[in-house]
This record gives sequence, structure tokens and C-alpha cells, in this order.
Amino acid sequence: QETKMATRWLVSLLVTYSLFLSCNAASGQGKRWVSWWYAPGGHNITQALQVLEAEGGSKVATSFFLYCGDNINENGTFVTGTTVECEAFAKGLTGMGIGVERVVSSPSIAAMRKAFENPSQSYTAMTAMAIQKQLIGISWDIEPSGSNTADGQAYAKYLAGLRASLATKGNIRVTTYSNAYCPVLNPFTTIENGVDRILDGDTYNTCLNCSDADAWTEWLGKYHNLINANVTLSKAAPAMLASTERSAWNCENSSIIQRATQLKNDNVPELAIFLFNPSSNFPSADNACVMSKGKKVCPCNNLWYQPARDFLASA
Repeated sequence: QETKMATRWLVSLLVTYSLFLSCNAASGQGKRWVSWWYAPGGHNITQALQVLEAEGGSKVATSFFLYCGDNINENGTFVTGTTVECEAFAKGLTGMGIGVERVVSSPSIAAMRKAFENPSQSYTAMTAMAIQKQLIGISWDIEPSGSNTADGQAYAKYLAGLRASLATKGNIRVTTYSNAYCPVLNPFTTIENGVDRILDGDTYNTCLNCSDADAWTEWLGKYHNLINANVTLSKAAPAMLASTERSAWNCENSSIIQRATQLKNDNVPELAIFLFNPSSNFPSADNACVMSKGKKVCPCNNLWYQPARDFLASA
């Protein structure tokens, strides 16, 4: 009898601990988190998953923000995107123990204002999608022109409502891309009230054609737009641009290590990386580069794999 009781107690303890770990994984509490953005449409998903698995799978990624075509349309209603590649990649992520988060976009601030005014349809539809697709999060990527401060207040309120709707179905987080320049995404002290994480894109940028020291100084100033005493640290996720688009400095090994170390030293909970490109092999893979505005732009996310591993392992 005592053996049976001890066994039941142990099973109960293991179940409780498993639920605790599951909840913490979804909320990001009690651990470090590395997230990657990716647009699977039109890509070789088998290759993408093989690259990710070879780099360690869940050792380099906690979750992926997937662009699958989900959006708020001009009527202010939510429309679920459909891509075969997105579904296949999400399935592969789940098999590796990596969380799936879908990205929601919108064509205009006018569309978002309609959603703010009548949110029930989008809340219901996104919550249903999250359950059906077994998502651990809904992430937002909007940067509309013509927004104002009042839109920022409305956006924070809207995201808080979505978060409450999702919370009725499980531990599903809400995140948003943000920066210091777009009014609807500001101020961070307001936006943080509606989300689990602010994914700050200010840290994409640094000065062009400047010394490494000046680039670091400028980057650090933008980093402190988010990482400061006014913004709750548990809500902060500086985003890194894994590309030469804004500056070659972004793809220098030394600067990557310097930035990742800064996050670790400040106990920042999440490192967000834009963008996963399975063909990236910087500086060797010239075929992965594209011409943009008259200059060659190359991905360098392959240089972030080791810092991502180190970031997660150092929790």
C-alpha cells in the first residue's frame, strides 16, 4: 500500500512539474528565449529543416515567428493565411521541440483602427487559429504610415484584449515588433501593457561606413531605447538584423558576439533574430545575396547560430 501511495505521489509530482515547465516555456518565464523570423513560402522546406536540425534544433531556437499570410484586412477583420510550406515547416518545428508563432500584419492604419473599434471577430478568429495550429504565440508585425499617439494607446488596449482571449485557451503569448519612430508602436511603456514581449527593431540599425567603435556606440544607444529602467525587463526582446542590409558591421563576428554578450550581461530574457535564411553561409555563399537599391545585400544568420546556442545554454 505504501509503495502504491509513493508511486501515485511521484506520478502526481512529475505531472505537476511537466505542466510547470510547459507553462514557463510558453510564457518565457524562468528561461532564456531565442526567436527567429522566417517566411517559408516558396522555399525548400526539407532543406530549411535539415539546416535547422544540423545546427541543434531547439538548442538554437525556442520559437519561430512564421509569415504565413495572416492579416487584418481593410475591413478590420482577421484572415488566416494558407501556405503549404508554412504548415510543413511548422510541423517540422514541432517535431524538434521548437514553438510556432504566427505573424499577423495589416495593410494600413485604417484597417487597424477598424479592428480596434470592433475587435471581437479578430479575437475569436485568432484564438481559434492558435488552438487549431497548436501555436505558442501570436506575433504582430505592423509599421503603418499615418498613425498617431492615440493609435498607440488603442493598439496596446487591443493587444491586451487579444492576450486575455488567448489566455482562456492556454498559455499563448502575444508579441509585437516595435520601434521608437512609428507612433502606433509607441511608447514602449504603453505597448508593454498589452504584450508578453516587445520585439524592438531599433537594434537593426547602426551607422553606415563608420568605425566599429562608432557603430557599437550608436547601436548601444538604440538598445537602451528598450533596455532601461522605464521598460519592464521581462517584456524586452532586442531584435538583431542578420544581414548586411543596414551595415556590414551587422555581420561581423566580433559585433555579433559583442551584442549577444550585452544581452546576457543585462539578463535580457529574449534574443530575436531577423531573418532565418537556410542558404546563409556568410561570407562564402554569394548565391544567397540579392541586389537591393543598387547594392548587394547578404544574409549572415549562420553567424548567429553559435551565439544563439550560447545564449540559451547560459540561462
